[in-house]
Amino acid sequence: MHLFYGGPEFGETYHAAAFVAVSDANTVEVHGNAKPWQSACDFLNAVRANSASLVPNGNQSTAERIGCSADEFLRRRHENLPAIVAKAISPLLANVNVIRETSRPFFSNRPSCFLWTRHVKYKSDRNLTGLAFGQLLAVLQEVGIRPIVIGSATPYVSSTRRNLVDFFATPPFQHNPLLQLTMLNDICDNCPVRFSIGMKSAAMDGLAFARQLTTYYVTHPRTNGRMDKVERAFPAFRKLLVNYNRKFMQFSVRELETVFDALS
Repeated sequence: MHLFYGGPEFGETYHAAAFVAVSDANTVEVHGNAKPWQSACDFLNAVRANSASLVPNGNQSTAERIGCSADEFLRRRHENLPAIVAKAISPLLANVNVIRETSRPFFSNRPSCFLWTRHVKYKSDRNLTGLAFGQLLAVLQEVGIRPIVIGSATPYVSSTRRNLVDFFATPPFQHNPLLQLTMLNDICDNCPVRFSIGMKSAAMDGLAFARQLTTYYVTHPRTNGRMDKVERAFPAFRKLLVNYNRKFMQFSVRELETVFDALS
């Protein structure tokens, strides 16, 4: 199966990495012209040699979009894909010296989780609002889980030394999906991280593929067709359904009870 994606969307890069790991017949075109695209291509080729190629923007392609990887996962769901992907990616995460200065402050003996913020223009209707962020913090406090806040900067959370907001936009992590994943994996190795939680965003997915860390993605019932397929092949992905009209604002009482039950 031959797919392409525009990159350098690192969330899609993790889906592409899982895609090339599950079969020697699977290949990916990374469409772009600069370092971020080359870094994504290099990561995929590290997962499986000669699995990815860099294609200049504007070139014609007969490949299908990366979203079709979900169909491949679904077809192969009986092949223990989590173990296959972990076996391919885990050996790449061994060198922690470069990232230890960033990961060490988050080491702890306390039960923890990654709490992902989302504040982007793409499908902004499912950004995590300040109201919903506060609701999740309250649930985590009630169940005794320390949140490690991670993701994009928002009006209610900015980057500090006490969180991982926008860490992927700074050296040495910028344009380097392997170092990003290595750093998160190092935290998991030195802290009882129980799960990730956040609004549906592929940026969350690296550890769900590579480490099988339980990942609760909050999504509307009408917008999860692709992830339904991925979830059937990779049980680490788990949906938390929310209903909203034009824009997600906050969890209802019943939805928040569902979150509490899942995290308890």
